[in-house]
Amino acid sequence: MNYHKKLSRREDGNKYSFYIIDESNELVNNLTEIISGYGGEVVGSSTTAADAQNIINQGSVEFNFVIIDIFMPGIDDLNVIPQIKDMNKDIQIIMVCESIDATALKESFMLGEKYFITKPYAADQIFNILQEACDDLRNEQEDAAMLIWNKSKAVNAMIVEDSRLTTKLLTAHLEWFACNVVASTCCGKEAIYELNKQTNGIDLIVMGLVQQDMKYDRLINELISIKPDIVIVVISATEKKEVIDEVSLLGAKGFISKTDFSQKKLYRVLKKIFPN
Repeated sequence: MNYHKKLSRREDGNKYSFYIIDESNELVNNLTEIISGYGGEVVGSSTTAADAQNIINQGSVEFNFVIIDIFMPGIDDLNVIPQIKDMNKDIQIIMVCESIDATALKESFMLGEKYFITKPYAADQIFNILQEACDDLRNEQEDAAMLIWNKSKAVNAMIVEDSRLTTKLLTAHLEWFACNVVASTCCGKEAIYELNKQTNGIDLIVMGLVQQDMKYDRLINELISIKPDIVIVVISATEKKEVIDEVSLLGAKGFISKTDFSQKKLYRVLKKIFPN
């Protein structure tokens, strides 16, 4: 089978990992092949409830998701969800069953779980469910990481942007990340003046690609000549590869498109630049 689609990866670049619990070796092997084909990693499996319970309880194998047949012998239907969570609250559960009625579906949502693989299943169905689960987990982990990161950073930032609305938005996001916005300017000349004045007091410059008074290449060169280790992140409405490549060659450390700007995208860029 041609697995042309691939699952999202964790923020650290590693594959999401899965542990399969099902009494059928055939189903375990089939799911393992499908998950591996789509770029996930199956780190283990159990065909009995007792064996699975021991593995999860001991924590001898680390994994992000458990895929479990909730109606297999030794499994107490949906009651298995709090049982697994009691053993390891960080494990995400994907349930396998032949059918699910409205009452059971509502109960599973109340227990915090919403991912079901129904038998018989197709590979595309499994991909869609696993992709949703991986994306949701990554979003949850990023939210938690941002809360931790915003308490530990103390980066002094300057914003160079002629739009007041964009400046307000960037200021709010940067301050949420515990960056100190020490200056904001609306043109290149003011930015150069501020950096000359506060050379040691500015670590990060977030600048719009288009400035009223000078081209971005000149501005970036001027700023870096004043402070060679200054970190510059460029935001722009254009997503042309040649522009992004040029900005990078000029010395900018990051590029964010205005068309799909979000707090998380800014977080990802800053996290790469200031990892610790």
